[in-house]
Amino acid sequence: NMFVKQFHILKHEAFSSYVDIDKLKATVKSYKSEKKSKPVVTRAKEFEALLTAELKEAESFFAREDHKLRKSLLATQRARKASNKPKQEGAEVGKEQPKQDFSAATTALLQTVHHLRLYCDLNLRALDHAERAFLQAAGLKGRFQDDDDESDEEDGGEDTVELFPSLREQIGASPLQRASTNLVHVERDIAAMLRQKPLKVKKAVAVGDDVPTHCKKLVLSDVPPGTRRRFWLELTDDSLGQPISVPVIVIRGAYDGPTVGITAALHGNELNGVPVIHHIAGEAQESSMCGTLVCVLVANAPGFVLNRREFGDGVDLNRIMPGKANGNRSAQYASKLVKRVLSQLDFLLDLHTASAGRRNALYVRADMNIPEVHTLAMLSEPQIIVHNTGPDGSLRGAAAALGIPAVTVEIADPSLFQAGYIHMAVSGVRNVLRFLNIFPIPKDDPEDTPEEVTVQVDGEDVLDRAESPCLAKMETVVCGKSYWMFTDAGGLLEVLVHVTDMVVKGQPIAQIKNIFGDVTKVYTAPEDGIIVGRNANPAAQSGDRILHLGIPTRT
Repeated sequence: NMFVKQFHILKHEAFSSYVDIDKLKATVKSYKSEKKSKPVVTRAKEFEALLTAELKEAESFFAREDHKLRKSLLATQRARKASNKPKQEGAEVGKEQPKQDFSAATTALLQTVHHLRLYCDLNLRALDHAERAFLQAAGLKGRFQDDDDESDEEDGGEDTVELFPSLREQIGASPLQRASTNLVHVERDIAAMLRQKPLKVKKAVAVGDDVPTHCKKLVLSDVPPGTRRRFWLELTDDSLGQPISVPVIVIRGAYDGPTVGITAALHGNELNGVPVIHHIAGEAQESSMCGTLVCVLVANAPGFVLNRREFGDGVDLNRIMPGKANGNRSAQYASKLVKRVLSQLDFLLDLHTASAGRRNALYVRADMNIPEVHTLAMLSEPQIIVHNTGPDGSLRGAAAALGIPAVTVEIADPSLFQAGYIHMAVSGVRNVLRFLNIFPIPKDDPEDTPEEVTVQVDGEDVLDRAESPCLAKMETVVCGKSYWMFTDAGGLLEVLVHVTDMVVKGQPIAQIKNIFGDVTKVYTAPEDGIIVGRNANPAAQSGDRILHLGIPTRT
């Protein structure tokens, strides 16, 4: 059921023909109710015919879309070659040959390729899920014999029958199966088109890349193409008249492209985003990049120094954006951060963690009704996405007001560097940058595998990511809404579930004990959902938070 929900969320509006996942689900359900009416092999043949028909229809649609894509690619390549030809002798003086904005055209092509690759993968996954659902309904999950099964044939019965031999052969030879790899090469061709003409490099200022420059205004055009610069961007002054500055890395690619901002530590004790930026900046190759990266390592400098969430005057900066030019301390600081950094961006990734005393999954907050934001959220590959429009006063809300697509990425827990979560967040940011063509698509793109590192989950050391249920590989769960649950009694709070746990209505999720250890109150899930975050402080008063419950999108 969860896959069916995700399937409908991931379907791209441009493509009208997908595997009919709802019909397959209904068929499996009917087979389950008629379990004894027909032999398993007979029902399997019927279902195989249905799956084969769905596969053929998806292949036919893909062939048409692939043909259109390649025609568009060829036309763009021809137009570029024509525009690069020198003027013919005798051409009318002063008459310019028409030029096209190839950046926009090729970026659109790149997005089409991405969606077509997703189309292939999604349909193949749907067929695989349907096959496994059938086997489970038939009571054969994990017990049927496939081509590599060396179990003794004398076990006999229908459990050792190869139920879908023809279908597996067709899927193995399907164009959808090959397309995922082939389309990577198409993406490289398109990316290469954007890199044919590097920007004209101005004379570089004689400042080393590792020497920060103090400035009151961040002028991105002053950073020569193909270089990077570090800055201390001055925003306001302290009581000694000294500037309060934020550390910024600007990496400008050799080729034109969008400007993407990555901000961390807008809440001063939310630190996991800082090493994420370190990793991304370390990977960036300005000589092959398109566009510009603006990385604000610590957006709330006074809060960072004090190791606390709020600004120096005790105000939450993420509740007062875009600030006020003539306001109080925090309002002026917020106003200058928006004007001097945010206003120059085309996209924003704002990195956060849970607040003190709480724990979060790796999750994204995004307005999923905005196509560009929807794409950023899905590419970030979090464990959970929570749809909301962005609260008034947040940096994400200020970006939306300026027409800048933005997402908030919550990376686990505060006041820690958590290597496993950092690795996952880096992978998501990298996906976004490749999709936006900031980072080139590598020739060899092996699946990222995390290093074996010690990470903390719910306060306990976990040697390997696979040992932790919170860090295990999972499909992104998209929640249409979420909310916090609160205590209505005081005592010692025990939360009985972990982040990313799925819960069902009526399931016990927390309890309150008195100081003598007696259970005085039990809290249950009010509806089915997933744990987005939870309280980690056992000392609870009435009205304290218990957990953050996300409600998966229903289709």
